[in-house]
Parts: sequence; structure tokens; C-alpha cells
Amino acid sequence: LVHHVGPHRLYVQAARDLAERGHLVLRMDFSGIGDSDRRVDNLRFEKAAVEDARAALDFLAKRHGILRFALAGLCSGAEISFKTALEDRRVVGALLINAPQFAEEPSTAVIATVAQGKSAAYYWRVAFFSRESWRRVFTGRAEYGSILRAVGTRIRRLLGGARAAREAGADLAAFETLVERGVRLRLLFSEVDWGHEYLLAILGRRIEEWKRGGNPDLHVFEGVDHMLTPLAAQARARALIVDWADGLAPLNR
Repeated sequence: LVHHVGPHRLYVQAARDLAERGHLVLRMDFSGIGDSDRRVDNLRFEKAAVEDARAALDFLAKRHGILRFALAGLCSGAEISFKTALEDRRVVGALLINAPQFAEEPSTAVIATVAQGKSAAYYWRVAFFSRESWRRVFTGRAEYGSILRAVGTRIRRLLGGARAAREAGADLAAFETLVERGVRLRLLFSEVDWGHEYLLAILGRRIEEWKRGGNPDLHVFEGVDHMLTPLAAQARARALIVDWADGLAPLNR
């Protein structure tokens, strides 16, 4: 939902990196954003954006004879890349940066599970691994209830609780469809981003199984915000984008 330069010109720099490696790259605005005209059919954004993306693939196929495509985006761009890959078999790869959701809207139960997971991640990282937190414990000023609840949530997730995965069955099925089809997925997440917690909640142990097979490929950025503001984070993301695209080249036949 941002102009096609991307946050902090990330898309511009990544596109130049890819072009230097010989990849054909198109940066695009969804309808009604930036340089693109508005649609007149009143479609909801989720459906209209997928149609926009597929129209871009049609354009590249007609203009350049491209047969296979890889999609990438951040936040809503990642979500639409995922949904487009589900609908269009020409897509052989999708790189998703801080995707907020995937094939469906998260249910109330899943949202609650994710909120608990974010709390657990916070207390696990901050309450247990910072000197100040331990000082608060020993002086009686720590939030013991929150810490205990967070630890309980952390343990339940480590033990592989399946409730959220059951609630998000469509998302799990969508991932399975793409993996079975051989679509190469690379997922980049800021450590405490909503999307990272959501992914862990809906996929549980399956993500670990798939990671061992190399697809999906998950990378977590510690201490980085949703928009990848630090220059070091942007450089790392660009390197991962280029590496992923280079690995897809043999599929474009």
C-alpha cells in the first residue's frame, strides 16, 4: 500500500541489484496508488490487487515472452504475492517480507493466540535476558503475573499447541499447496513483527519440517522494525532477495 519505490527506497535498490544480475524486474503500484489509475469495478482490495498483479504478469508475458515469475513485497505486498501465487501457476517463487497474513483473515482465536505469543516473546527476550529485569525481580518490582503467563504461553508454543493451526486451516492448506507445487518461498520477518508470531501460530511445527527441506526458507531479523529502517537490515534484505532470485533462475524455462 505504498508507492513502488518501497519503504526507504528498498524496492528501487533491490530492483537495481536484480537488474545487474540479469533479471527482468517490474516494480508496480496497485490500482489507485502512486502512478496507477483507480479501478472502476469496486472490487475489494484483496481481490483487485491480485487481479492487478496477474495483469502485470500478462503484460510481461506479452511484451517479453516471460513464462515464469517470482513475486516479492513487504507487508500487504507480501500478502498479495502469496495470494497471487495461489491463483497463478506461472508463479514459481514468492519472497514475503513481514507478511501480516496469508490466504485468509485471522480469526479472533488466532489473533488472541498471536497476542499471547508476542507477549511471551517480549518477556522471554526482555524479562529474562536483561540486567534491569533481574534487578526488578530482586527488588520486588517485577510484573510476576505477566512473566508467568508469558512463560506459560512460551512453553505451550514450544510443545506444539495446535489450536491456532486448526483455526487457520486455510492458511496451512495454502502453504501446503505452494510447497507441493514447488513454489520457492522465502520469508523475511522482523523478530517481534505481528506476521512472525502469526506464522508460528498457524504453522507450528510444520514450519520446522519444511525448513529442513529448504522450502519455505525463513529468515528472522532481530531488533528491526516492520519497515526495515536500519541500513544494515535493508542491505541484508537486498542480499537475500538477490540470492533467492538467482536460485530461481533455472526454473524460468
